[in-house]
Parts: sequence; structure tokens; C-alpha cells
Amino acid sequence: MDYTIPTTLTQMYATLKSLYDYYRVDSVKADTNLNLSSLSLPRIEGHLLSDDQLRDKAAVILLPEKEQQIREERAKIKEEIAEIEKEIALLQDEKDNVRSRLYAELEEEIEKLKDERYGARPFDKSVYDYRYYQEQEIEEEISRVQQENTTKILLLNQDISTLNQKMEEVPSQVTELFQSKIEAKFLELKDEQDKIQRELDKYNNGLLEKEIKHNNEITKAEANLQLKILEIKKAPPTKEELVSLGYYEDVINVVTGYFNTLGALDAANLFKQESRLVIYLEDYYNNLLYMYQMRATS
Repeated sequence: MDYTIPTTLTQMYATLKSLYDYYRVDSVKADTNLNLSSLSLPRIEGHLLSDDQLRDKAAVILLPEKEQQIREERAKIKEEIAEIEKEIALLQDEKDNVRSRLYAELEEEIEKLKDERYGARPFDKSVYDYRYYQEQEIEEEISRVQQENTTKILLLNQDISTLNQKMEEVPSQVTELFQSKIEAKFLELKDEQDKIQRELDKYNNGLLEKEIKHNNEITKAEANLQLKILEIKKAPPTKEELVSLGYYEDVINVVTGYFNTLGALDAANLFKQESRLVIYLEDYYNNLLYMYQMRATS
């Protein structure tokens, strides 16, 4: 029988009907609208987060730890500053301490000189002249200490400025260091989410297998009913005769010719829904169903 490859579902069934009537007995008619109920089970949908959302979540989880590290780093710097301030305070007090010490020592020397002057050993220098020259030396020493300490204090204040700047930079530095921790936490969260998704896929695929098995049984039942109707009206040719005549080859060419024009997923879904195809494909139905389902999942 001559025929063209159909481009619509309606044309396909019309061509299959023509082939059926041509290879079998034209007077044999069958009711193809039995419409037995198919099985459709509810799926569990996972609410997956995008990679950006997972990274944001990782950052939120690690935020308390990051803030704690910022506080600790700042506390260390504040301790360093406090030690330097103590050192500055000591240097600021040193001038007065040196003054008190040196003048106390001078007074002791004056007392000794007085004893020597008026004692057994003569002393030819005036006590008052001695005090005058010694006080000049003391003031020079105090000035030297003060100048030296002023330089030290200036350098220490520069150190404090550097530490204050370092303390201001702590948040950005810690944030940069935490990027690797955030990435590690992101990978951990992604792995957990992938495990959950695999479990959901496993569950939903189990439902699909149950649906296919159940619906295949319905399809077979429909086909058996159709065949019984045909047998009641008139016994059709045997399968061997139909194979020899080329009936199944033509039917498969017509069916695949149309379904191959569809996308893989659309073809699989539509093929599963079209239970009437069993009437024409018979045992070859499951082979084609399996073929389109494999294409859809590959």
C-alpha cells in the first residue's frame, strides 16, 4: 500500500487506520475510545538554591565567626597601642625623675664638700661655685634627656598612627581572608543540596517507573479489549501473516516518521499518552515506548 509519512497526529492515525484496513479486513471496525484511567502520582519538588544564593547563605553562617575574629584582631592592636602609650608616659616623666635624682645627688655632694671644707682636709673651691657649675651640667643633662625622649616619643606616636591605620584595615583584611572559608562552606552546602536532590530524583523516578508499569498494563488491557472486539466481529490475520505482508514494518515507519519530528521529551510524553497505538503496533509498542523514553532521559 502506498502512503506518505504524516506530519500531524491526525494524519498519523488516518494513515494507520488505512494500513489496518488494508492489511486486515476492511469491514473490521474497532472502538478505540475505551479511555481506561491511567496512573499519575504527585511528585516532590525540591526548592533548590542557586550558587549565588548558596554563597550568600555560607557568608551568613560564617558572619559571627568573622566578626569575632575582627574583634580579636582589633583587641590585639589596642593592646599594642596601650603598651606604647605606657612607654610614652614613662618617657614624659623621665625629665622630672632625672631632675629630682640629679639634684638630690648634688645636695649629697654639697654636704660632703662642706664637711671636707671645714674638716681635716682643706678644700680650695667655694661650695657655692661648685653648686653653680654642677647645676649647669644638670640642666644640660635634663635638656639632653628631654630632647632624646622627644625624638623617641615622636617615633612612638608614629607607631601608634600606623597601628590605628592597621586597625581600620582589619575588617577588609579579615573579609578577604574569609573568602576561602566562605567558598569551602559553599561547597559543603552545595554537596548537601545535591545529596537531597539525588534522593528526590530517586523517589520521583520510582514513581515514574510505577506509572509506566501501571499504564503499560492499562495499555495492554485496552489492546486486549480491542482485539477481543475484533475477534468478535471477525478474526484478524495471524501475526505471522501480518509480518510476512509487511504490515508491522509499514506501521512502525508511519509512527516513527511522525514522532521523530518531535523533541525527545515531547515525543516520549505523547507516545505514553497515546494508548491507541497498541492497536496498530501490538507487541512492538513497548519497544518503541522504551526507545522514546530512553531518548528523553539521555
